[in-house]
Amino acid sequence: MPKNGYTQKVQTISFKKALILAFIIAIVYAMTLFVLKDGSILKTTFNEFSSALINLMAAISLIYAAKLSIVYGRRVYVAWGLIAAAQLFDAINDIFLGVFNIGLHQTAPSLMIDLFFLAYFILFALGIYLFPRTEIIQKRWHKLSIDVSILFITVFMVSWTFFIMPVVGVTGDLFDAAIHLIGIVLYTTLLFLMVDLVSSQAKTMYKTPLLFLAASVSFQILSNILAIYPPFQESYVLMNLMYTSWVASYLTAFLAGMLQANTLNMEKPRISSEYKPWYTKSSLISYLPSIGVLSAYILLVWSYNQHIHDNFPVLEVGVGFIIGLLLLHQTISIKENEKLYKAAEDEIRYRKEVEAQIETSLREKEALLKEIHHRVKNNLQIISSLLSLQSGYIEDETAIDILKESRNRVKSMANVHEKLYHSKDLSKINFKGYIEDMAYELSKSYGSNQKIQINTEIEDVSLGIETAVPFGLIINEIVSNSFKHAFPNGMSGKISIKLTREGEDLTLIIMDSGIGLSEDLDLNKTKSMGLTLVNALVMQLDGKMELQRDGGTAFKIKFKELGYKKRI
Repeated sequence: MPKNGYTQKVQTISFKKALILAFIIAIVYAMTLFVLKDGSILKTTFNEFSSALINLMAAISLIYAAKLSIVYGRRVYVAWGLIAAAQLFDAINDIFLGVFNIGLHQTAPSLMIDLFFLAYFILFALGIYLFPRTEIIQKRWHKLSIDVSILFITVFMVSWTFFIMPVVGVTGDLFDAAIHLIGIVLYTTLLFLMVDLVSSQAKTMYKTPLLFLAASVSFQILSNILAIYPPFQESYVLMNLMYTSWVASYLTAFLAGMLQANTLNMEKPRISSEYKPWYTKSSLISYLPSIGVLSAYILLVWSYNQHIHDNFPVLEVGVGFIIGLLLLHQTISIKENEKLYKAAEDEIRYRKEVEAQIETSLREKEALLKEIHHRVKNNLQIISSLLSLQSGYIEDETAIDILKESRNRVKSMANVHEKLYHSKDLSKINFKGYIEDMAYELSKSYGSNQKIQINTEIEDVSLGIETAVPFGLIINEIVSNSFKHAFPNGMSGKISIKLTREGEDLTLIIMDSGIGLSEDLDLNKTKSMGLTLVNALVMQLDGKMELQRDGGTAFKIKFKELGYKKRI
């Protein structure tokens, strides 16, 4: 069987079958208990041996669960083993009681009963302690110990006032009442520890088995309260209820063992790192020390009004202890709060330092990026100037036009970097200003001796560099083509540039009132470099282009802004 913390499929009795078996046993026991005549030897024999057998069945179930729990680690294995041993001691105690009461017709030695019970409590408590907990839970054991002590004293005072004193007043047997009182207090302490343990196992596979064990301890508390309740000896119902509580305690312990054994067929157990214990949350239990003081005060007032002055010494001592523990609890809390406050200050100081470093680094990177855009723009401007200078030494008009077109293309790219350099957001540029500047530059380049009016209707659109460069080249090519070919022989006219946005869709319309393109021109098979470049750039933008020839020429291009593509 693996011991690395991972589970494997094993053959076990299913929990569903165990639950049905427990239900049948409970029904048969309850029916038999209420059918048999009260006080008869047969009923006493049935109670003693049936409860002992059921208790032994619970112990065997827990031993079986402990054996299989080795896969969860040695700590869990030992924890379940100690709880199983505690239940076994309780079962042996029931067997001895049955032998003495039924077989030997004698009262079992009280020392033996007390020793078995003490062994049960110690082993069970050790088992609870050994269950894995988060680091937060481990660090607060000192506060938990104080609160358990307050609970211990409070339960003792309540039981003393409402159960022990009335019982002693009726029976006069203080020792027997005190034994029951200790049992109630210890079982209540166990229950408190169990609930705390269950809350700390918020996402583990053994949370539900622990809940069943907590229910088992709760039934033990109920049976002990019923055993010392003054009208108990005279009440047939209360006596049967006490026996039923014992059996219910054993059956829930049996189910806890079977459920733990069945967790092996589930996924790997885990403790949540995000766990916040119920003990630290704003709940009734978190105010346990204050509740203890309030309970003690109410008991004092009640005893005074009822003229039960014999209670005063016990209650006064109890209140004194509770107040002392409360002060100790508050002292520890204050010291913890001081540590938390200091840790928070250190964390805030550290975060501010890191934030300042990040801001400094960001400013440096922004400055560096601006410098890069500025240098790229300057380099492109140098290339544009070189092309312009070169054209002055060429007499061939065709070559001059080619150089002019190349210079305008370089300028369109340089303008993108210039706009980014001056932009507050280094990732995008405002295209309204960019297109207006480009239209002005192209008008100067081509239309200085022509009566061509250029109009722009641009919405407030910002685009990233991934889209801006090809988009700027498209506008440059189409507008340059209109200046060169749409208005021959000094013809006047108008060029319009319109850019709109609807959601993620962008629409560019560039139209002129010139002579229009030839009817037999196919954009996909054109030999014009400018139009070929436009087709390639539209494809790069994943766009669609339409050509209209009514009253001139109109290019309609629809596309979406390209996302940033990581280079690494």
